[in-house]
Amino acid sequence: MKKLICLLLICLGFEMMAQESGSIIYKLTRKMEDAPKDEDQKRFASLMAGANIAKKQLDFTKKESIFFDVTGERTSESSDIDANGGERKMVIKIAKNEEQFYKNFESQTFVNKQDLFGKTFLIKENFTDKKWKITTEKKDINNLSCIKATTINSKGENVIAWFAPSIPIFNGPESWDGLPGLIIELDENAGEFLYEVEEIKATKDIKITPPSEGDKISMKKFLELEEKKLKEMKEMYGGNGRMIMIKTEERN
Repeated sequence: MKKLICLLLICLGFEMMAQESGSIIYKLTRKMEDAPKDEDQKRFASLMAGANIAKKQLDFTKKESIFFDVTGERTSESSDIDANGGERKMVIKIAKNEEQFYKNFESQTFVNKQDLFGKTFLIKENFTDKKWKITTEKKDINNLSCIKATTINSKGENVIAWFAPSIPIFNGPESWDGLPGLIIELDENAGEFLYEVEEIKATKDIKITPPSEGDKISMKKFLELEEKKLKEMKEMYGGNGRMIMIKTEERN
C-alpha cells in the first residue's frame, strides 16, 4: 500500500503541474496529553487512540482551496469484567466534524468555519505572513525529496513543515501555506497535531464553495470566547477544560 501511495504522489504530482487543481488527503494524528497511569486510564487511552486519528481533505485550484473533515462519525467501544464479575462497557461517540477552512488566493483572505460548544461561527480575515524559515535540512517522505521549514503559530508554539518543491502547490493543511511546494508533513507543538499526506488526486473542473452559514466573528473575538468557554468547563469539570461524551454500562 505504501508503494502505491508513493507512486501516486510522484506521478500525480507532475500531472498537477499542468492541471493546477485536485484533492489531497491528509491523516491528522492528535497526541494524548498525559500518559495513562492505571488500568482504567489505559483502557480509555486505547479507546481514544482511534478517536485521535482523522482524515482531512484539501480541495484546491490555482485561485482557492477548502480544507475539511472526511472522517465521518466515529464510535469506539470497549468492555471488560469488574471486580464483582459484572461486565462493564464503555462507548465513545464522536460526531462528524463540520469545520472548514477556505482560502482565496486572489483576495488573500480566508474563511474559517468553526464550531464552539454547539454554535457555528464564521471567521473571515486577511492572510498573515507565516514568517517561514526554510532550512537546508532534507529528508525523503514517500520517495519525495522534502525540505524542512519552521515557524511559530499564534500560540507561540513551534511548527515544523516538510514541503516538496517537486509538487508546485503552494498550500497545505488548515491555514498553513506559503512555502515553495506542497506541505507533505506538518507538526504543530511537538506532535500535538501531526498532518501527513496520504494521497494526491488530480481532478479537472473542481468546484469550491466557501462556507456561508454561521455567526460572523473576528479571530480575536473567537479566541477570547473560546478561552472563556474552556475556562468555564475547566472550573465545572476540572482538568484541561475539554469534555468528551462517554457512555458507560454495567451488567451484572
